[in-house]
Amino acid sequence: SDVYKRQYQRRVRERSHSKQPPTSERSNSKRVLTQVPERIQTASTQPSEKEKFETELIRSLLVSYWNIVRKNIQDSVPKAIMYFLVNKSKAEIQNELVSKLYKEDLFSELLEEASDVANKRKSLNQMLEMLKRANDVLNEVRDFNVNK
Repeated sequence: SDVYKRQYQRRVRERSHSKQPPTSERSNSKRVLTQVPERIQTASTQPSEKEKFETELIRSLLVSYWNIVRKNIQDSVPKAIMYFLVNKSKAEIQNELVSKLYKEDLFSELLEEASDVANKRKSLNQMLEMLKRANDVLNEVRDFNVNK
């Protein structure tokens, strides 16, 4: 706290003795730089332990933040590449399939029932007919036994 007071007092004295115009002015509560300083003054005293600690903390936080940002970018680049590759391939394949599918001369071939499916359907229909006859026979036997 004493260090900050001394630095502030030193700056006030330097400004009052200097004949140069101020390097910044207040305008609408924003700092506007009217003149670039010729050189940046360094603190005449060594930084305190607290200032060193805070500086090192800020530096380590910035490095950590940068590493996180770099890792996120490294992770997102392959994802973006794959996304665009997959979407482009999907669109091209879909266009190719649609163009092959909508040829009118192929409609009858595409709508034709497969031979193995037709054979299975025939055999199942025959089985259904046999089961219906067996059901009828069982009903007749039941009705005959009930009427006796």
